[in-house]
Amino acid sequence: MNARNITMTKTSFALTSLAVFGAFAIFAGACSSSSDDNGPSSSGGKGAGGGGGHATGPAGTGGGATGGSGGAVSGGGNTVTFANGAAVGPMNGWGWIALGSLDVVTDPTCDTPAVGTAITKDAACKEGTHWNATDALCITGTIPALPSNPMQPDYDANWGLQIGVNTNADDSIALGQSFSTIAIVVDGSPTAGLRIELHRQGDPEATTYCATNSGAAMNLTSFNTACWDGTGTAFTADDVPKIDKVGIQVSSVKTPITVANLCWHQIVFGN
Repeated sequence: MNARNITMTKTSFALTSLAVFGAFAIFAGACSSSSDDNGPSSSGGKGAGGGGGHATGPAGTGGGATGGSGGAVSGGGNTVTFANGAAVGPMNGWGWIALGSLDVVTDPTCDTPAVGTAITKDAACKEGTHWNATDALCITGTIPALPSNPMQPDYDANWGLQIGVNTNADDSIALGQSFSTIAIVVDGSPTAGLRIELHRQGDPEATTYCATNSGAAMNLTSFNTACWDGTGTAFTADDVPKIDKVGIQVSSVKTPITVANLCWHQIVFGN
């Protein structure tokens, strides 16, 4: 979940790559919450990302999530870690990536239809996302510069890159727990200016709540559907149990961005 000074409709949670474990297709395919934060991350705004929203397990076939257990989210505690493309802890869904049509991802790749197949906005990984780490969700790629006076179509085609994860292996099941804060643990490049995105179960895929990562615990009620200027709808405490996707996004700006092994290691919820 890109942004701008112009009114845009971005799709931050579009699922472009169903992770090996099952990508959500959010943030590049049609994510359950389609990548809906378009526009330069500096000014906010939205762009149309890919589709996404659903993840498939290692042996899944695409569409709904497979390879994980259904029912209530497994695992307790406040910290989500990752193992072989799937979340572990208070979330157990599969990971995924998403991107705009002009954005490029070189890692992860897809094992279908052939090992090493590139994932693009129009070619989501239906099953077999090949992550380069067993304990993190990592992405490498490039985001071209936006023009000096970007318009909505510019954001739609080039909103950035996103890593996402579903809260449950059964993507019809939301978080189901109440927390007051969220923090992420990442390394690689870039780590500054990342946008955290949330999707609420039942909302249109293109409706997401975002906030610029502060590097510390952030109040979930500080998230907004237009975090670049604060004019959108605020996320509420009652919305927290309804979270069904969480993502981190590198948003496009007016200079090119190289994303180098940006790895997401943890989500830490707080009460």
